[in-house]
Amino acid sequence: MKRRTELHIHSNMSVMDGLTDIKMLLEKADRENMYAVAITDHGVCHGFPELFRLISGGKYNVRAIFGMEGYLLDDDSEESLRKEFESHKPYHIIIQVKNATGLKNLYKIASMSHMFYVMDQPILFNVPLIPKSFLKANREGLIIGSACEAGEFYRAVRKEKPLDELLSIAEFYDYLEIQPLSNNKFLVNQSMVKDMDALKALNEKVCDIGKRLNKPVCATSDAHYLEPCDSIARKAVLLAKGVPKVEGEPGVYMRDTEEMYEEFLYLGEEKANDVVFENPNKIAREIDDIKIAPPDFRKITNREFIPGGFIVPMGELVYLGREKATESLDNYLKRAPYDIKESVTEEKRERFIELMARAKVGMIKSDAGQLIVPKGQEAESLGPVQYAENDLKAGSLITHFDRKMWEALL
Repeated sequence: MKRRTELHIHSNMSVMDGLTDIKMLLEKADRENMYAVAITDHGVCHGFPELFRLISGGKYNVRAIFGMEGYLLDDDSEESLRKEFESHKPYHIIIQVKNATGLKNLYKIASMSHMFYVMDQPILFNVPLIPKSFLKANREGLIIGSACEAGEFYRAVRKEKPLDELLSIAEFYDYLEIQPLSNNKFLVNQSMVKDMDALKALNEKVCDIGKRLNKPVCATSDAHYLEPCDSIARKAVLLAKGVPKVEGEPGVYMRDTEEMYEEFLYLGEEKANDVVFENPNKIAREIDDIKIAPPDFRKITNREFIPGGFIVPMGELVYLGREKATESLDNYLKRAPYDIKESVTEEKRERFIELMARAKVGMIKSDAGQLIVPKGQEAESLGPVQYAENDLKAGSLITHFDRKMWEALL
């Protein structure tokens, strides 16, 4: 069986949604002789440090792709913006990092979406929104995929929009995505699509649009966990989150290579080969080997950090200010795991805001523009972070606080 690339995987950094352990993911990918796997967590880049640490060790014969599934807000026109607010559902979108420039731009997009755009309409969305205009302005070095059934393009196909409109929407994306039928079976169960044959027809329509525009169509698992048996754990997570109805098996797990190929044979052998093997591998070959930290940087793992991290825009950290520090912390705590949220007393909260407002945090900077607090150092002993002029213009950063540092600060 040929090697394949998986472009859509949610690790356990997709809070209250993904359960995939990154080490176990790489082990499975290695066993399956896969070419590459992509981490695409919801709205965050917090799986990057562990993925980079593991892949840098040279143990796995598989390439890593650093990505994110974002929440796209179509602000191209007042009409499109009105429709999005009426639906209360932003579109999903996949963003893959192609090179070092793309990594900076993804950090910028992720940071700005959390710091500013999520707070504009928290009651309606409560997710970090990415305005389409902002994504267009910072698209260099990124590869954009059309995502799942919640994506702008697939949703338009499902609603049987006119061909010219479908072609116009698809033009924005670098590749179009289709998924196993069971992923979207809920559309049949909820009478949004007639039957399973109709689901096949939707994927065939996506392939037709891709052919018309000469855009690659890629089959993805949209994996939220590794094996079918893991679905019971995700059901518990979703029920705890308040999702009233959880779909049955087999669910959104990472398909084996042979299983993935057989899933799309209804398209014909040639097309199944294209969407499962050729096109995703072509995307992966366009992507550089990304380094998110200097070669001599200490080995790190996400388990040493506060889940979720803390996101601020570059330049803001030099003097964050109390108001912005308060907004940022409150925004983070909305999405923080229960144990972290419960541990933050009012006294600790005030202490953290005070320190963040004075911006006395650590400074280890990689070429990608990422700052990470040095382990074991007191934040107050470090002076304000200084940036070169080009850094201030470059975009944003993600600052992670070591769990021990978090405890020391609070």
